[in-house]
Amino acid sequence: VPGVQKVKSSIRQAKRLLAKDNIPADLRLETERRLKALEGDLEAAERSRKERTMVLRYRRVKFFDKQKLCRKIAKTKKLLSSAETRDADRPVLEDTLFSLRVDLNYVLNYPKLEPYIALFPSGEDANAD
Repeated sequence: VPGVQKVKSSIRQAKRLLAKDNIPADLRLETERRLKALEGDLEAAERSRKERTMVLRYRRVKFFDKQKLCRKIAKTKKLLSSAETRDADRPVLEDTLFSLRVDLNYVLNYPKLEPYIALFPSGEDANAD
């Protein structure tokens, strides 16, 4: 998809051509179709621009959340597999593991166009581990 400015200039050019009175009907029809296609391209270009800014803005926060969750998942798996885990603790650990995996899924599949809400806000994680 070309950049936003290129698409906007093409749209302006097509609108100027359509503003003329004495253009042939086939050229007018072709230009109207091109204008509709360019407007769709403009929406796609603006969406990709916004997506890129959001990805760049929240990349670090998502990375840290993912690292913390992976660490907690590994720790919980280790506790589950250890021989000293009692039968009473096992369901609690399995529920914890499930919720950690759900949180990891949240981080990995969060929509790119939405502002990311951190699972571990910066003030809270100092005492978490």
